[in-house]
Amino acid sequence: RGFGVSAPTSNGVTIGAGTIDAAIIGLIARRVEVGLDAGLAGRPYHPTFRLGNVGDVFAVPAISWAAGFFVGVSL
Repeated sequence: RGFGVSAPTSNGVTIGAGTIDAAIIGLIARRVEVGLDAGLAGRPYHPTFRLGNVGDVFAVPAISWAAGFFVGVSL
């Protein structure tokens, strides 16, 4: 949303990505495990979103990463 926008519109885009992911998992008890997960995503199409009279407000990165720690319990 923008303040003072004279002609408000909305738009969206679907962006495909190639991904790679890896996880390291360790058992700390008979039914409890912990792990670390990390991944990369690469996008051949990464648009930039602009507002008139403002300029670029967001650019989709060509490559991004994410990581997470998790705990799992088997019942």
